[in-house]
Amino acid sequence: MRSDVLIEEDAEVAHADQGSPFIFFDSIQWQVIGSIVTLPLPMNNKRPAEFVISIDTDRKGFFRKNQKERYKSLADNLGRRLHLSLAIERLVKLVSLESKNDSRTRV
Repeated sequence: MRSDVLIEEDAEVAHADQGSPFIFFDSIQWQVIGSIVTLPLPMNNKRPAEFVISIDTDRKGFFRKNQKERYKSLADNLGRRLHLSLAIERLVKLVSLESKNDSRTRV
């Protein structure tokens, strides 16, 4: 299982390459995906990543392999934001639950 940024500058070439993990799933994708990047979002340095974002465009060459470090930085930033968001969501649920339990004991 991969835990690294995957960049396919030309989706058609990647699909034809037996060594590439990229494949088109249906005929519509052939028409709309020219270039794709897949960003595993690290959460607490867990590997493999728990979340992955894939971004594609119809323009071949839009995502470039020479920009890999930039995409890694973006994935790290998004992973930290997602981790923070999930932590806040858990905290809000916990506080809400404690508030409900507290109001029941006061009755």
